[in-house]
Amino acid sequence: MSTLSFVHNRRGIALLNVVFIFIFIGVLVGAGTKMYGSVVARGKTNDTKTTITSNVDAIQSWAVTNCRIPDAGGGATDFTKIASNPKDAWGNNLAYL
Repeated sequence: MSTLSFVHNRRGIALLNVVFIFIFIGVLVGAGTKMYGSVVARGKTNDTKTTITSNVDAIQSWAVTNCRIPDAGGGATDFTKIASNPKDAWGNNLAYL
């Protein structure tokens, strides 16, 4: 009879394991969500650095070909027409001075 009472007392153990697994998964999802924002920001920063480097190369190439730098105020030689991408990764216009 003592073994039956032992089995009867262990019924809640499986449920407790499931609860701990759900808590553990929740902690992992929360940590992953928190890290996701910094990974996205770092990726956008790297994309913007690449865009700026590409635009500098395009401006230098245009300046060597035309013996002057492009205009910032508009017209046929405007920066936005020469640059490969005049916007950063967030969609803001790049400043050309």
